[in-house]
Amino acid sequence: MNKNLGYRTYLLINFFIDFFTNDKECKGGGKLSYSANLKREIFNLENSDKENIYAELFGIFIAKNVITEHGVYFSTENVSLAKRIYSNLRAVTDIPIQLKYVISKRLGAHKLYEVILFPTQHDQQEYKSFLKKIYFHKNFSVVENEKNSWLA
Repeated sequence: MNKNLGYRTYLLINFFIDFFTNDKECKGGGKLSYSANLKREIFNLENSDKENIYAELFGIFIAKNVITEHGVYFSTENVSLAKRIYSNLRAVTDIPIQLKYVISKRLGAHKLYEVILFPTQHDQQEYKSFLKKIYFHKNFSVVENEKNSWLA
């Protein structure tokens, strides 16, 4: 298993999060092919190692500021990203997760996919443990950047 996969995934997800949540349309109505190819490549990366999953979730959640002390609420227009977050959460926690499909009427009608991790009173201890594992990767990026600063 490549130990740098989590860090690489974290960087890719952080850097390209705007592509995932804000598709740009080309003239003629199609999506930008570069964006679509990039998404496909990243979403085809398999994460079987839990540390890599936590790193990826950290990158996405921090970039979109969706973590609260009461739960995680993430929304996107990209169904593949929503499914990936849902499956990654299922792989690392037993807290019930909701995946919703809604039509937003704000600024015109468009589809939204919501991934909600809302722990009950019974799940609070597991949620605290989940947050500790997620936030472990906060310092990981700083350490790796310092370790690799000579490459710049």
